[in-house]
Amino acid sequence: MNLKPKAMKTPLSPRLIPVVHVTDFQTKVNPIEVGLSVLVDGRKAFIYEHMLNDGFYQREKIVIQFSEKHPKFADGLFQTKYYEINEPGKLSWGHKGEVMNVEYLHVA
Repeated sequence: MNLKPKAMKTPLSPRLIPVVHVTDFQTKVNPIEVGLSVLVDGRKAFIYEHMLNDGFYQREKIVIQFSEKHPKFADGLFQTKYYEINEPGKLSWGHKGEVMNVEYLHVA
């Protein structure tokens, strides 16, 4: 009998994304500690939502820190305020209709 844990992939839904509350956007966080382990376009990464509430405005952005090289994001970091997930696993972003495929990595 094989009881070895098996890595599973599930299309990401917005409710799974952890939210990090900060008082300014300069706050540094460790994506490995706060982020959710995902595959973005087949590459390992961590994702979280950065929520700023300065008492007057509430602003949010999605942050993806890549563990593997991504041809579009050479510095290994993606972040934007302009995003939505209307279909599981499809993160639409920007103003040009770009889409990333995002899968949650977990052990079953």
